[in-house]
Amino acid sequence: MISKRNIEEERKLNRQQKEADRQRNEKLKNFGRVNILERTKQSSSSNYDAEEVDFEEID
Repeated sequence: MISKRNIEEERKLNRQQKEADRQRNEKLKNFGRVNILERTKQSSSSNYDAEEVDFEEID
């Protein structure tokens, strides 16, 4: 039972480590970039809450 418990703990730690590595790599990949709208890979480009604004020049 002890070894089974250790295997489960090791798997859990490995999952956490992989997730931390994935997040770190994502942050390093996007370091210095500017995100105008928070976009996730799961959402499509048409699901933004932004509205189009018309600007006019003032003399």
